Amino acid sequence: MLHAQTEDTLLLALFAASTTPVSAEPGGSAWVGFLENLRAVTQADSASLQLTLTNGHAFEWHVGQAATLDETQRQTMRDNRVYAQIDLPGTSHDHPPLRAVKTPVGSQGVAVLVLRRETRDFRAVDSSRLSVLLPYLGPAFVTLLTLAKERYQAAKSEAIAHALNTGWIAFDTTGIVRQMGSKARDLIDASDAVRLQPTGRLAFSEGAVAQAFRRGIAGLVAGDQSSICIDLTPEPLTQLMLSVEDWMGEPVILGVLRQALSARERPIGSLIQTFDLSRSEARLAALICDGVTLRQAAQHLGWTEETARSCSKKIFAQLHVNGQTGLIRKMQNSAVWFEPAL
Repeated sequence: MLHAQTEDTLLLALFAASTTPVSAEPGGSAWVGFLENLRAVTQADSASLQLTLTNGHAFEWHVGQAATLDETQRQTMRDNRVYAQIDLPGTSHDHPPLRAVKTPVGSQGVAVLVLRRETRDFRAVDSSRLSVLLPYLGPAFVTLLTLAKERYQAAKSEAIAHALNTGWIAFDTTGIVRQMGSKARDLIDASDAVRLQPTGRLAFSEGAVAQAFRRGIAGLVAGDQSSICIDLTPEPLTQLMLSVEDWMGEPVILGVLRQALSARERPIGSLIQTFDLSRSEARLAALICDGVTLRQAAQHLGWTEETARSCSKKIFAQLHVNGQTGLIRKMQNSAVWFEPAL
């Protein structure tokens, strides 16, 4: 058996690697730290680890000279057995000493770990150390892949929230900010109506808004309300929706901060492509979508009001809508807002 301290060191390094975002860079991963520990414990000259997924994609990490096996050798190996150089095809007693193991990664792939020395052979205790690690190596990679999928999903959700000008804030029951998404932070940083104090509390420029926030928090905590909506600014319309949620047995106040979308802030090319409009038509459509009148739009674009009216009719026909209200509804409900996120 491994000495307790040695075993703890290796397992801690393995668990740390399994929860760190995967990187294909040889020197940029916690898996390299795990291999460094393993190489030191076994007195190996090099250590290599290869993860091959069922889709054919592979990740590889190593310390020292890369010591991977060829495909024939990997296919020959049985799962969860420690191999020496003489046990693998294409090797013999004359080959540099090695120890290798292969272990399944759930149903998602296979991992192969290889240790090499330049001269003297490995000891029996070194093989035992690999045997002790085997029950943990596959599950560690399952954890790694599971977390990678969850991080991908979280990143996509965050990107969609960004596209919708929506962010989240977690408050404790006294109204102190405990966590905040990046979009909520961006909206607060850009706002004159609210700022985050060093104490973790939100400070509002309008006294009525501050009072509504305090009353809302108190009402939610007391159970008098299930949710409340607070208008922070009228233009652009910025709202904070508060509700109570359970987080690991404790109540938290979830705040959803949203600012009205602006078509004028969208890349003009995305409007042109999504709605098959000319550049001039896309510029006018964006203004109408944002609630600008035709007279105001004409002034903004440097057109006559008659030109703006004629162009708007072409837009309505192109989008198969009746008037400005139909145009706004069509654009607001379209996928143009998600294009950068997806």
